[in-house]
Amino acid sequence: MDKNSDNLLKLGANAKRILENYKGILAVDESPNSIGEKFKKFNIENTEENRKNFRELLFTSDHLEKYIGGVILNEETFSQKTNKDESLVDILLNKNIDVGIKLDKGLQDFEDNEKISVGLEDLENRIQNPLFEKATFAKWRSLFLASKDLPTISCIDENCQTLAKYASICQKYGKVPIVEPELYFNGNYHIDDAKRHTKSILSHLLRYLNDADVYIPGILIKMGYVTQGTDSEVKNSYNEIGMATLEGMISTIPCGVPGIVFLSGGHTEEDAIGYLRSVNSLRAFKTWDISFSYGRTLTDRPMEIWNGKETNKMKAQSTFIEIAEKCYLANQGK
Repeated sequence: MDKNSDNLLKLGANAKRILENYKGILAVDESPNSIGEKFKKFNIENTEENRKNFRELLFTSDHLEKYIGGVILNEETFSQKTNKDESLVDILLNKNIDVGIKLDKGLQDFEDNEKISVGLEDLENRIQNPLFEKATFAKWRSLFLASKDLPTISCIDENCQTLAKYASICQKYGKVPIVEPELYFNGNYHIDDAKRHTKSILSHLLRYLNDADVYIPGILIKMGYVTQGTDSEVKNSYNEIGMATLEGMISTIPCGVPGIVFLSGGHTEEDAIGYLRSVNSLRAFKTWDISFSYGRTLTDRPMEIWNGKETNKMKAQSTFIEIAEKCYLANQGK
């Protein structure tokens, strides 16, 4: 990593700017196949034109810049233009919204029944692609399957070392890395198991980031809420989940990290906003900005309303901004 102090200060300033004034991150970094699965739920044809039209609907929504400070994009979006020949990326930049690029290449099997993220082998070449020149940040996701006994330490080590190498390469090329160690929501485990796993993952992650000489004030951490698994018989309250999540963060994440954003991770829209409100309303010595990096929570209802039809665009945009405003208020504990 270039240790030039100006470069470090720029990384830190960019990381803080994305989340300033209670703003959050919109995650629309799905691959064409992944967004196709979402389209399928609402009988929308998965064409390049429809993918472009839906992204344009989101990005041109009025007052988006009040609630969203950054948007994570898929590679395809960087080359897409509106029918008026305006770049989708430039639409966001003209609203003073930062753009980011998803850089992991997905998951592969690890040992018996776990997963590791892949894509490091050509990351240094990909991040220098002129197509991504306007991206000020990036994202890499590692997934940890959860049970009482999973994830294993070997899986935690492997994924956290990968996240640290990715973060180091990002900072070398002037991009703020979002590191995302996601503890999978699906499974049969209790909230205490989730808190224990979260603390283990985060503490290992910070160790490897420091071992790789990553500039901690120039990163963002994306994580899941500390909840019970989907198959658990116990459903914890918003307050219990907020407390467990905050305890996990305070125990492991140093004050040098400028911001922590939460993924919606299969939770309902109501729960994702409720958990966010709970974490932000709890009284504690919180040195980081706490915000959201939501995909489905922000886009599922607008997609359903839009349904691939131009006549539904304004209603879909209104719904999208309404949800974004709720998340923005939840960032303030409201």
